[in-house]
Amino acid sequence: MKNSEEMTDFYKEVGTRIRQLRDQRKITQEELAAAMELTPMTIHSIEAGKTKTSAYNFIQIAGSLDVSVLDLLYDDFGETDEHLRECFLKAASLDNAKKRAISATIETLINTLEDME
Repeated sequence: MKNSEEMTDFYKEVGTRIRQLRDQRKITQEELAAAMELTPMTIHSIEAGKTKTSAYNFIQIAGSLDVSVLDLLYDDFGETDEHLRECFLKAASLDNAKKRAISATIETLINTLEDME
């Protein structure tokens, strides 16, 4: 399991990627926040790495920016399985109840795998 400092760095890196992707698409924090039914301050906090957001929010952000969750979480996929990428893209287009179910499942799986390390 990653230590607190590693997780803080991870959230900052993810936040930077979110900001870069949002800027590339010429979407304001206010527009992204409205699409997600969040406040602009929450988007700012996510982008600054100050807010540890949920898998559900990552799916929402990815859908709003028209990218996969993997694009948000990882800078370079290298050998990342394209099937996994497609699964995340499909999940982004589902209704909110299904996204929440997927998010909960993913979070449980990740926690289980981290505990095995």
